[in-house]
Amino acid sequence: MRNDQKDFGARVKVIRKNRGETQDTFGALLGVTKSTVSAYEKGDVFPPFNILNTIVELGEKSFEWLFTGEGDVTGPSRRGNDDLEHLEDKVAIINEEVIQYDNSPISPLKDFVRVPRYEVAASAGGGAVVESEQVVDYLMFGIDWVKNTLGANPNKLALISVLGDSMSPSYNDGDLILVDTSSNRPKTDAVYVIQHDSCLWVKRLHFHFDGSVAVISDNPRYPEQTITGEALERLRIVGRVMWRGGK
Repeated sequence: MRNDQKDFGARVKVIRKNRGETQDTFGALLGVTKSTVSAYEKGDVFPPFNILNTIVELGEKSFEWLFTGEGDVTGPSRRGNDDLEHLEDKVAIINEEVIQYDNSPISPLKDFVRVPRYEVAASAGGGAVVESEQVVDYLMFGIDWVKNTLGANPNKLALISVLGDSMSPSYNDGDLILVDTSSNRPKTDAVYVIQHDSCLWVKRLHFHFDGSVAVISDNPRYPEQTITGEALERLRIVGRVMWRGGK
């Protein structure tokens, strides 16, 4: 961890202590949890700008003091617009430094991996057209659980939604699935996200010795299909499904 991050966290703690707040009560003022306040004070997590602004207002300190420990301690309400624009630039620079410090999907919270959730659905039915690959948010998973329990690659995870009922009751419409995209050359039968042309499916795959692949739906109303020849060449395995979260 960088020293300036630890120093920043120590100054957040000074503001809290000067107000006589616990981490619980200070978190309530900021609109975050006690554990988040603790992460701020340890320098593990850098607050977004709106929370930074609340911290300096509660502490009656300046942004410059919070970031550097130097300069006027006057709060932001007494600063001019030019200074505020300068401070917003400083926030952008610090956020960039945090991103550079955290240059992998592993979060600054060292025990967790941050996994992107994409605006994409894999159909457990007739095939969902891929129209977007936009990241909409992130979910945190324990890195030990990912590595040791799931046996997944923490740097190659993605979250997408399930659409349809062909994999019910194992995977239901609206479920969130965790996909290990490093498993795109599978060696074992399991549930995978597959792509054919511009459509995505979540299906159970069985690999035959003759090179063909059986595409199996857990819902008995949907017949098993076998892919061979040219269709097999157009099949792309996106990754193996490692976990699901239901409604």
